[in-house]
Amino acid sequence: MKNPCSRRWRQRLNCTIALLASPWLLFGCGNVDQRLPPINPPFVTIQEPVMTSGPESINSQTVISLHQTQFGASSAQIKVLVDEAVTWPASNLGCADNGGIGKAVLTPGFRVVLEVGGEQFAYHAGRDRQFFLCNTPE
Repeated sequence: MKNPCSRRWRQRLNCTIALLASPWLLFGCGNVDQRLPPINPPFVTIQEPVMTSGPESINSQTVISLHQTQFGASSAQIKVLVDEAVTWPASNLGCADNGGIGKAVLTPGFRVVLEVGGEQFAYHAGRDRQFFLCNTPE
């Protein structure tokens, strides 16, 4: 006949070994931080405005041409205040027009701000460089 105490003792021993070994089974022997992705991705901010002083970029030239077509302003009246690459915090490209609804996804793009006759005009674009006038920038 078998001894019931020895069976109970073996069950407890097996449970203890399993509990002690579980962290090594889950995380291995290496550094946990090297293998697991961060819980929250780093927050990307929109870059500081880049003031242009010199030859204008392709983006500025495109926006100036677009503005002249829409409003008929002359090149002498148009001043480029901001010409920058940005990472928009949402798919609406930083523009609250149309209710400001956009998916909360980081979207690379561009922003060009013109000044014409003391009035500022903000043009936004995504990676495709299809600029549009944003009447209500966020």
